[in-house]
Amino acid sequence: MADLCRTIRGAVHLQERARKLEKVRQELHVELGRSATAAELATELEIPFEALIRLQRLTGALVTRGNSD
Repeated sequence: MADLCRTIRGAVHLQERARKLEKVRQELHVELGRSATAAELATELEIPFEALIRLQRLTGALVTRGNSD
């Protein structure tokens, strides 16, 4: 039972992060007038670049690597 609860909490947490990623992606698109790069998204979300890539892989969200200048 504990494993099931942990799995459900993990799925809910992932959904929340995916929603936040999409919201930030849309906000940056409006602000920048283009698709945000992965580095820009990670900075805005205040998460490491690698965490963003993992989130993108888990949710199927598409991000552009772009320049990380």
